[in-house]
Amino acid sequence: VSQSRKVPQFFSFGANPTRNWLFRDLVNPYFVYQKTGLITDKLLRDPDTNKPIVKIFNAPTSANRKNTGERFSKRMQIVMRSTSKKRFVDGDWSAYEGLIYPEFDEATHVVHHDALENYIREQLQLNKLGVGEGYDYGQTSPSCYLLSFHDAFGNVFIVDGYYKSQFLIAQQANEIKRIRNHWGIVPSDRIYADPSIFKLGNATKDKVGEKISQLFHEEGIEMQRGSNDIASGIEKISSYLNVDPYHMHPIQRVYGAPRLLISSNLEWWHNEALDYYWNKNTLGQNVDKPRDVNDHAMDATKYLFTKRNKVIGS
Repeated sequence: VSQSRKVPQFFSFGANPTRNWLFRDLVNPYFVYQKTGLITDKLLRDPDTNKPIVKIFNAPTSANRKNTGERFSKRMQIVMRSTSKKRFVDGDWSAYEGLIYPEFDEATHVVHHDALENYIREQLQLNKLGVGEGYDYGQTSPSCYLLSFHDAFGNVFIVDGYYKSQFLIAQQANEIKRIRNHWGIVPSDRIYADPSIFKLGNATKDKVGEKISQLFHEEGIEMQRGSNDIASGIEKISSYLNVDPYHMHPIQRVYGAPRLLISSNLEWWHNEALDYYWNKNTLGQNVDKPRDVNDHAMDATKYLFTKRNKVIGS
């Protein structure tokens, strides 16, 4: 085809705000880039310029009143209520009823891994950070290990870990040791873990019916029971996710920051937080229990926060 016969190549479509693959794989990576400049693996970008090859426009119903008329916009404001109004009238992709952590926003809580690692290593040299670890066991479902650091200002940084199914105990122990070695740490405390691993089970290394905690012990990894209190765990984590207008961001050095920051490398953590909902009863009403699906990183985080207090005032 001659240069003169080439035509513009584009595809345009509209979509209602919904947290399906479109949000996770297209919309959210673009919004995060627009707000922070953070480039994730899912961002559709030109390999030469590293710039997005898509444009996403987010607008309320009123922005289209030239075509729909003022009356339609006003009626939508009346008919739609609460979360539905935020989604379908205001065009807010983040407004979802039943989310356990509606405070979580990748543009706010996710920090580029290189910047986070540089900061952590600098603080470690100054001996200004403590270490925390959390673990949730899965056999056919994923096992999740989290490494975090915390400072004297109440900030918690989740920087590393793994999220993998059908991962043998010996392999997990080696991966924990590798991660610790990468950060140059020797934790003074045991890992806060899923309480069920301290019960007799049928998981094996070369034996039958041993405790998972004992199998880790034989591999040189020591664990202790994490708190399994759902309500207090969620309340504590929510208090760290809340943005405090008087709290300074430890890396960006600006006021108006949360106290929980996550590495951009831990995409599986971000995905779980964005899709972590309360369970529903037969009437479709939320109940005080999370859905028991895709919650391994969230459970590991709950155990990680076992000995931490809720942020006062949150």
